[in-house]
Amino acid sequence: MKKKLIFLLTISFFYGLNIAYSQNSTQKKDTINDPEVEKKPILLDNIKYDASDSIIIDQTNNKIILYNNAKIIYGDIELTSGLIILDYKENIVNAGRIADSEGNLSQYPTFTQGGNVVNPDDVVKDYGADSFRLYEMFMGPLEKSKPWSTTGLQGCFRFIQKIWRLFYENPEKIIEGAENQETKKLLHQTIKKITDDLENLRFNTSVSQLMILVNHFTSLEYLDKQTLRTFLILLNPFAPHISEELNQKLGYDPLHLCDWPSYDKSLIENDEIQIVVQLNGKKRGDIIAKKDSSQSEIQSIIDSDEKLQKYFVDVNIIKVIYVKGRIINFVVKK
Repeated sequence: MKKKLIFLLTISFFYGLNIAYSQNSTQKKDTINDPEVEKKPILLDNIKYDASDSIIIDQTNNKIILYNNAKIIYGDIELTSGLIILDYKENIVNAGRIADSEGNLSQYPTFTQGGNVVNPDDVVKDYGADSFRLYEMFMGPLEKSKPWSTTGLQGCFRFIQKIWRLFYENPEKIIEGAENQETKKLLHQTIKKITDDLENLRFNTSVSQLMILVNHFTSLEYLDKQTLRTFLILLNPFAPHISEELNQKLGYDPLHLCDWPSYDKSLIENDEIQIVVQLNGKKRGDIIAKKDSSQSEIQSIIDSDEKLQKYFVDVNIIKVIYVKGRIINFVVKK
């Protein structure tokens, strides 16, 4: 990954603390409310930090500055003389806030459901930290404010359960060398999708792609062990706990020590396309065909399609207009 991601999870606001989480830091400190923290200015001359390769995630209503490789997180700079990073606006992302179930934003960054504040400890207890984290990323675009939905959270919980069952319900199905071409193509398309999405902070569409891949896995008679390993690497930024545990079950080294997977460009291109079928300019359906199919091959597919054949009963085809790879239009007359 070219950029080092910094995740500011909304859960940190539940406790009223200015806590930021960095990929490269495990330390966290409440600098405002902790009486043991000495509040003194930090001399900029003593700080050597290049923020050009960082992504800074903030909320416009919270004066929190995040930075990569953080050892101590300094809080609201109006209350404590904290660290100031100059010229970092190019890399800053203003994250949206979580609204209540009716879409109302309160003055304070808390989740509400039916007028009641949602306690994150209860959410983690009932659904697990991975489901909570996954749901936060799946809710919608990072920069948009989103309404809290327990139903959506439950959907992510069921997705986590589905992943667990893949590995534990029929472990004898997980074997070496079981990857077919369809699975291989979908896996490489998923690698590209999630790689691009993480670079551009599109977490919600990454989760959607993971769901597509898992649904495909459930349709297979056997699961390839190495394919599952790669899937767990892709899942890890979104659900780190279950992915590490399932990876351990497979017998591999910890995920956080492995390299991010690369994709084969020849496998990410789809050799099938969708062609819209029209009669007199009005859409009547669509078909799936090979990308390099000729017009006659397209018409043969239509002739064998039972759903489309009813439109050709008792009509004469006057002309056929084919826009390659997009539309085939039949000019007909009764």
